[in-house]
Amino acid sequence: MPQAIGEITDLPLTVVNTHGHCDHTHGNYLFESVYLSEKDKEVFNRHNDPEVIQEILDQVPFLIRLLAKPSTDRTLSVPVPPPTKPLPEEGYFELGDRLVRIIETPGHTPGSISLLDEKNDILFAGDTIVGHGMLLNQPESSDVESFRDIIYMLEDLA
Repeated sequence: MPQAIGEITDLPLTVVNTHGHCDHTHGNYLFESVYLSEKDKEVFNRHNDPEVIQEILDQVPFLIRLLAKPSTDRTLSVPVPPPTKPLPEEGYFELGDRLVRIIETPGHTPGSISLLDEKNDILFAGDTIVGHGMLLNQPESSDVESFRDIIYMLEDLA
């Protein structure tokens, strides 16, 4: 992946994990600079344990697991180093001529964040906003009422 991105830009690459689940962090090993909320370190550690990943995969319907078998084997064998940096204290990332604001959006996980590119009016919400419902099905997820408040807060930003 870094090689493909290198064909587009020669600027330094930074990865910002919106939360600590393995489906969002498992490519971290490809990059030197990786950010994650301190509040999701425990989530990251648990969700990158091969036994926990296997438990998650066991919940996936049989046909999908069958089709994804080669990928599953690779997934379980990839060592995932922890993120290298906590989120910046100033609450934003500076990307040349624009700032991307970090917004704490706990719910899916305690350390979930969203990133708001105010100049272009784009919100990167990770699993905080998904098209198929709410993802509050993990032990670390918040209650529905707290999550609702986060969604209302994001709506007020629009």
